Amino acid sequence: MNREEAQAWEELLEAFHREPDETSTPSWPEAENLDPEPAADAETTHKTVSGDHDHGDHGDHGTGQGAQQEHEAHSTWSSPQAPAPGPRDHLAPDVDEHFVPPDPPPLPRGSRTNRLAWSAALGMPVLAVFLVLTGLQVPTVVLVAMVVAFVGGCLTLIARMRTDDDPGPDAGGAVL
Repeated sequence: MNREEAQAWEELLEAFHREPDETSTPSWPEAENLDPEPAADAETTHKTVSGDHDHGDHGDHGTGQGAQQEHEAHSTWSSPQAPAPGPRDHLAPDVDEHFVPPDPPPLPRGSRTNRLAWSAALGMPVLAVFLVLTGLQVPTVVLVAMVVAFVGGCLTLIARMRTDDDPGPDAGGAVL
């Protein structure tokens, strides 16, 4: 690196670490500047968040500005008023006046054929996994019967599925 580049780097570092002066124009619009000291009004109170701090030498040498700046740095602004009620701010209803939903209707039992078809379609794969995990040896005839029961159960369920090809007059749709 030559002398000119080294000097340019030093100037950049000095400019980076230099505090901005009060007369320089910021690189953003004035509307985006924050008020450095928020004004305390009747609704806003000033309260300190932290207690003990090291009020060491901040370069003020007895003027008291360092302690004041640190006090301001460790404080927050809060409102003593309660916030406006929201959608979750409600009173719990009395125990006597709560809604009790009616008991749901019982599940339909279905026909015996459907129950047998479901048990074959779901039970045979579960039985096959159990036999493989336990290492039990079963005759080939039993394995063929399991496959036939599984395929028969699936075909029965598919054959008995409802079709909505002709819903009929009480289907709930618009009558034209």
